[in-house]
Amino acid sequence: MEETSILTFLTVFLLILLYLNPNLGAHSFGIGDGDGPNSIRCKDTERLALLAFKRLAFDEFGWLSSWGDGDAKKECCNWEGVRCSNRTGHVLALDLHGDENHFLRGTISPSLMELHHMKYLDLSDNAFNGSIPLQLGNLSSLQYLNLSRNHRFEVRNLKWLSNLPNLKHLDLSEISLSEVKDWFHFIGRLSKLSTLALTSCNLSPPTLSSLSHINASSSLVSVHLDYNYLTSSIFPWLFNSSSSLLFLDLSWNKINGSIPDSFGKMNTLLHLNLAHNHLEHEIPKSFGNLCHLQTLDLSTNNLEGELAFIHNLSSCARFSTKSLKLSRNRFTGQLPDFSIFSSLKALDLAYNQLNGTLTKSIQNLFDLEILDVSSNNLQGVISEPILSNFSKLRILGLSSKSLALELNFDWVPPFQLEFLDLRACNLGGPKFPNWLQTQKNLSYIDISSVGIYDEIPTWFWKLMNTSYMFYMNISNNQIHGVLPNLLLRCPIIDLSSNLFHGRLPTFLSYSFLDLSNNKFSGSILPLCSSPSYGILDLSNNQLSGRISDYCLSNLTYLSVLNLANNNLSGKIPNSSLENQLETLDLRNNSFSGELPSCMRTWNWLIFLDLGDNNFSGKLPAWIGQNLTDLKILILRSNKFHGSIPSSLCQLQDLNILDLSHNYMSGMIPQCLNNFTAMARNSNLSEIIQVVASDYAVPDFTEEYNSLIYIDKAMVVWKGRADEYVRNLVLLRVIDLSSNRLTGNFPDEILNLTGLVSLNLSRNSLSGRLPRDIGHLNKLESLDLSRNQFSGEIPTSMSDLHFLSHLDLSYNKLSGKIPSGTQLLGFNASVYAGNEALCGPPLPHNCSSEDPPAHGTPSNETGEDEIRKWFYVGLGSGFVAGFWGFCGALAFNRAWRYAYFSALNKSFDWLLLKVALLRVRLFQRSQI
Repeated sequence: MEETSILTFLTVFLLILLYLNPNLGAHSFGIGDGDGPNSIRCKDTERLALLAFKRLAFDEFGWLSSWGDGDAKKECCNWEGVRCSNRTGHVLALDLHGDENHFLRGTISPSLMELHHMKYLDLSDNAFNGSIPLQLGNLSSLQYLNLSRNHRFEVRNLKWLSNLPNLKHLDLSEISLSEVKDWFHFIGRLSKLSTLALTSCNLSPPTLSSLSHINASSSLVSVHLDYNYLTSSIFPWLFNSSSSLLFLDLSWNKINGSIPDSFGKMNTLLHLNLAHNHLEHEIPKSFGNLCHLQTLDLSTNNLEGELAFIHNLSSCARFSTKSLKLSRNRFTGQLPDFSIFSSLKALDLAYNQLNGTLTKSIQNLFDLEILDVSSNNLQGVISEPILSNFSKLRILGLSSKSLALELNFDWVPPFQLEFLDLRACNLGGPKFPNWLQTQKNLSYIDISSVGIYDEIPTWFWKLMNTSYMFYMNISNNQIHGVLPNLLLRCPIIDLSSNLFHGRLPTFLSYSFLDLSNNKFSGSILPLCSSPSYGILDLSNNQLSGRISDYCLSNLTYLSVLNLANNNLSGKIPNSSLENQLETLDLRNNSFSGELPSCMRTWNWLIFLDLGDNNFSGKLPAWIGQNLTDLKILILRSNKFHGSIPSSLCQLQDLNILDLSHNYMSGMIPQCLNNFTAMARNSNLSEIIQVVASDYAVPDFTEEYNSLIYIDKAMVVWKGRADEYVRNLVLLRVIDLSSNRLTGNFPDEILNLTGLVSLNLSRNSLSGRLPRDIGHLNKLESLDLSRNQFSGEIPTSMSDLHFLSHLDLSYNKLSGKIPSGTQLLGFNASVYAGNEALCGPPLPHNCSSEDPPAHGTPSNETGEDEIRKWFYVGLGSGFVAGFWGFCGALAFNRAWRYAYFSALNKSFDWLLLKVALLRVRLFQRSQI
């Protein structure tokens, strides 16, 4: 009896649950498959609608094999992804979200509009294309809609959303809505919406006027608008939802200006992410009112000032706050006391300007899993007792020159790290830290620049050889010895700037391998047999031998190949394989021969440096025709001859052109004005760089999910050769010096107003310097020495206010050096070898009057015109006066008689006067 009562009670309870929520049927309890062939619940119209959907969906994985119209498959409620009401038989849910193992292609059939009772539709992570059917707007019962990550959808309007009044969850992430300018207008009409996810949708910012009459849903709980183009104009719309909002993500947008104080009124917020924007100034103190805040991410902005809000936040959110990420800003002042946040699990303050000591600020944070204070101005000693408090620690970043670790050699930490950054720290000795061998879960380790002087212990290689190790950096130490063949799975390895010697080892594979600045010798062949994807830097070693065709063929997937400053020789093989090289640096080796024709297909190249080798032949025209993305072209100090091909002018993105120290002849092409990049001002955001790869990095730090290689080049500038790395982007350089070029100064160069260095020295160029050379007002270095330039120095050269290096020596320049502090401030040697030049700073002054001062209306052209008309007037006046006088005497006899009679009388009078004078002088001498 008792068992019967219990069974009756359970039956009634289940029936009540099913009545209250039909969705609990097949999905939650496994009920609803029917008792036999006669218990079909599926509605015919809905089954036909689903079959029409299947016909337009390309199912290459057989995912929808249970769908069909045969007798055995008529029960659509049993089909994959379909859920029906056990009470009515109507389709309530269609869940066909894909993954990497199975997904659908094709288009979405409008037939889904027949599923009038459907409340749940999830077609995310598939590969559907075409337009989203507007008929989805007929599903008025829909509460959950997820079409995200169907990247090929075409969306031109969202008007159909207005017909879904019951929608609570909307996710269109990673679907481009760039053509939907009024997206916020239709989202604002969804009064019951609680979750909105529009991540990476190319959303444009709403205008303030268009938002004035649109109310945000008061029921919004979670908003994801990250990875878009939104600005601060989105804030008013969001602040209307502040009464209910729990989760807000606006990261990776274009939001600038100050953080509004109104955020302090959103006191229901649990999670706030404003990272990767352009926010400025201080964090408002009103943030201290967010008393329920659990996670706050303001990283990678331009915020500044002290962290004063932490004090207010600690008074009301001391127990709720679990994550504070404020890295990559400009915060200053003393490190606040974070130990009051007893529940804190993540503290990321890296890349700021905070000072003080760390120990007091983090004591008693026993739940801490992430601690990153790298690259601040923190000082002090980190000892065992401090670190021993963090038994749950997974990420540790202490990179700083002023931090020291005092750890016993045999210390065994209580934690297992996944991420470790001790870059530039003082580890307390020259040996490898022995405690590292206890860390079995490491996937990222950076112990560069820590002063290690030791050989690599065997246990370290075992520690690195795990399936999850992806980044190892032990560069800039004094680690020595011969490397063994390394069968490492680690894709990113940096062993540069150490004392390794011997032959190159064999690696299992790599995506980023930097062995530069060591003492490796022998052939590069061992690395040619390793699968390589990404970046290989072997520069500044003692490698020798040739590059074989086999080797070059195996390096076709590299984006960067740097073999500079070695002893490699021979020709570059003419491999028929294409490659993906963006950077090729072979500088300062002994390579010879002509450039192989296979290079014409290397059209990914951005950076090409073949300087200081023995390459010969003519410069091929395909450099300008095919390698159109080039920004750096350095071919200096080789044996190239012939004329400079005019096709080089097609390299519109070129920042540096260096053809110096070759045997180039002929005239400089008259199309250099096509180097449009040299007419623009330099921008630090355009740093020439190559992204090696994107890796699936653990969620502890999105800052490390890609690795960037920044090119470096040896540039002769201001008379000296220096290696430029990050400042390389600031240079706009043309160097054609030490060749056999002839002709005049190319006037087209005057259009390149971004040039900072121009060197045409040691050629046979002639003619006058252009009078408008002052238009190159960004020039810092100008060398025109040892040519045959003539005429005066243009006075506009005084406008080159940034000029700090000038050489005009050994030409045929003449006249006075223009006045002005810019030109007179140089040493006299700058003007040596121009015999006709005069005036300061040369020792000999000019004999004629000074020319008009620079800045008056007169100039060289005006002076030439005045001089020309002076001589014309003088000649014509002489001719007119001479013939007017002599002609009158020739044709008028009376005038001629009177003129010569007067002339004779004057002559006789003069003789008489001279005779009388002589007599008087003689008489005086006798007295």
